Amino acid sequence: MSILQRLMPIAVLALAVLGAGPWPLAGAEASAAGDWAEGPHTKARLIAARWDGGAAAEIAIEIRLERGWKTYWRNPGDAGVPPRLDWSGSQNLKSTSAAWPVPVKLPDPYGQSIGYKGNVVVPVRLGAEEAGKPIKIRLDLEYGVCAEVCIPVNAKLSLDLAPGGQDGRFEALIADWKARTPAREAGASGLSVSAVQRLTGGKTGLMVTITGKGGLTAPDLLVEGPEAFYFSIPELVSKQADRASFKIMIDGADDAGALMGHSITLTLIDGKRAQEITWPLGKGM
Repeated sequence: MSILQRLMPIAVLALAVLGAGPWPLAGAEASAAGDWAEGPHTKARLIAARWDGGAAAEIAIEIRLERGWKTYWRNPGDAGVPPRLDWSGSQNLKSTSAAWPVPVKLPDPYGQSIGYKGNVVVPVRLGAEEAGKPIKIRLDLEYGVCAEVCIPVNAKLSLDLAPGGQDGRFEALIADWKARTPAREAGASGLSVSAVQRLTGGKTGLMVTITGKGGLTAPDLLVEGPEAFYFSIPELVSKQADRASFKIMIDGADDAGALMGHSITLTLIDGKRAQEITWPLGKGM
């Protein structure tokens, strides 16, 4: 199934532009939260933890959805609208690193999508170009909200940070959602990848085997790769006490060998624990 075929079933009603035009005024003083950008079935804003003016700051994107509506993870699955984050309008901002909470698989008439229902908070770590100086955050956020139909949304979000200018009202909320993101340090979750192999029998795809320290209860797997290829949602094909294997089909390549030299991102999930791993696809696979 091609990327175009996956997007064709989505009935797009409108392009909702939230906070369109010039960036919303953030006010003369720094704040712990920006204004809500409201639209049909959703609203979004930026929130911040306390910042002492150091080289790094912690903020988050807060998205709220009406009952029955969903939004998408980085990889939307079989059909959906992936989020896009553009920070280029910001000042004194050197780097950003968004930590997406572990999503869920959401069945729909076109297969399975991957995302969130209700509310979601995406923690973001900022790097300042010059420590000790204010950071003016301007985020052009594109995301999709879906029920029976899908609406692509463009929200312009703003927030100004000043050293010592934020109270701590959102720190617990940001910390709670940060705890729902996959671990990135090797071994932190007890989950690991033991093998990545090509499928045999003329099929273009991969077989990924994961292991879990202390055993696996509800193993799952998500995959992301080069945009030129489409990776199916991984299918659980075998499970033992401490290991599970998943089949991933690939569209856009005649053979999995076309992926050699590329890397894929694997998100390993088992109940409340998760691990994100970047896996290089080498010749020995």
